[in-house]
Amino acid sequence: MPKHIDRREFIQGLSAAAALGVCNWPVRSLLADSAVRRAPTAPVAIAKCADYGPAVRATLASLFDQIGGLDRIVKGKTVAVKLNLTGESRDSLRGMAKGDTYWVHPQLVGSTISLLSAAGARRIRLVESSLGASPSLEEFMQRA
Repeated sequence: MPKHIDRREFIQGLSAAAALGVCNWPVRSLLADSAVRRAPTAPVAIAKCADYGPAVRATLASLFDQIGGLDRIVKGKTVAVKLNLTGESRDSLRGMAKGDTYWVHPQLVGSTISLLSAAGARRIRLVESSLGASPSLEEFMQRA
């Protein structure tokens, strides 16, 4: 007659089986996989910008130049920019403007669009999903 096991015993058995399977997997086969030996990399650039004034565009331009330039990525293409406008337009964080706290700042959006256009993007689309009942992104942003 088969022994009844509870959920905890079942999970412990699966864990043990998985651990044995991993321990018996030849390390050589892992090292032979080129994806393990050469992980993909991408350039990264970091800069400090003191405020959300006109310096934002110059700082972004410098950052994009440091990673190899925007034109090689966007020239002649349609580009989507996710805005990150989370929460309701009436929400506030300690009375500060949303663009200075948890929303992407309008200066950053404008500067990014300007640089994408200068780099030859064929079409630039601003995208966002709204949890509210606003009929359009434009109306949502105007209310905010």
